[in-house]
Amino acid sequence: MKTKKIELTLRKLNKLFDTVKSQNGKLEGMERDLMLGYLREIYDDVLFEEEKTPEIKETSYSEEAMKEAIEKAKQEARVKATLELKAKENEIRALAEREAERKLQAKLADDRRKVLEKEREALEAKMAAPVLEDPPVMETKAPTVEFVPPQPVKPAPQPAQKVKVFDEDIEALFEKSQSNELSQKLSSSPLVNIKRAISINDKLLYINELFNKNTAMFDEVLTKLNNLNNLDEAKAYLVEHVIQVNNWTSNSRKERAQKFIELVRRRYL
Repeated sequence: MKTKKIELTLRKLNKLFDTVKSQNGKLEGMERDLMLGYLREIYDDVLFEEEKTPEIKETSYSEEAMKEAIEKAKQEARVKATLELKAKENEIRALAEREAERKLQAKLADDRRKVLEKEREALEAKMAAPVLEDPPVMETKAPTVEFVPPQPVKPAPQPAQKVKVFDEDIEALFEKSQSNELSQKLSSSPLVNIKRAISINDKLLYINELFNKNTAMFDEVLTKLNNLNNLDEAKAYLVEHVIQVNNWTSNSRKERAQKFIELVRRRYL
């Protein structure tokens, strides 16, 4: 008979019993499983006594080692329980997702069915509606309109423009010199832009002698002259804003002023 093994198992069982007893005699799941395991070992050893049992060295288990073993078993049980709980939660979540997907597909199918029913009802109503024939079109003759040619409108007579008359010195500046020389005739061709027709040297002379070295006034006057309609407007503008202000009628400026006015005249040819 396996007496040594049975004795060793009994000692383990006694130590486990003492440990449970020291813990208010509360037999929890792990202690119960361990105690049942020891009892099964004793049962098997007694039942199968004919089998050869290897010699088992007696091992002493301290109370601390027993507590550590129990605590380790409890920890493993908690880990196992946690894993089982997570697996259960995942299974429940998967079931919920499948159920939500099933409900969504069912709702979409129901919506499609309703849309098809409405389209079918609209088509049936359209087919059942009576077809209205277009009323006959009455032919009407357009009234004959006699064409009356329009009468020509006589233009209203324009009032004669009054020509301003200035003093003799100013009028002398605008007198056109008569010459039959070819160079003089070529220099009397029309101008599109007065500013472009003046050379750099002439520009400096005009600014210094006729505009009192005021370049801004020179540019402003040329811009204004390029935008007027005729020579009369240009003459009135020069007399009012330039000639009298800068004293072009003086003997020292008269000749240069006449050359400048000749350029102005060519702008309105």
